[in-house]
Amino acid sequence: MLTCPACFQMLVKINVDSDESETMVCKNNRCLKSIFHADAKCPDCGAPPAKIMRGSNHYTSYLCENHHEFNEQLKPRPELYQ
Repeated sequence: MLTCPACFQMLVKINVDSDESETMVCKNNRCLKSIFHADAKCPDCGAPPAKIMRGSNHYTSYLCENHHEFNEQLKPRPELYQ
């Protein structure tokens, strides 16, 4: 079994497109390397998040690599549940 290099939880296979190719992803919502935070970028400088500050069911607060705090709405990931 493959594990996430950041949080060491088990990776899961998902189908990303209609081409039936599978990708291994982390589904731990508290891990910065997970599918839930993959698209997060600081609106001020475009840097990826370096730390999760707070999280709820709908929004996550991050601290970017350049020390800007920002919030993003969690995006639904239906491909995890197919």
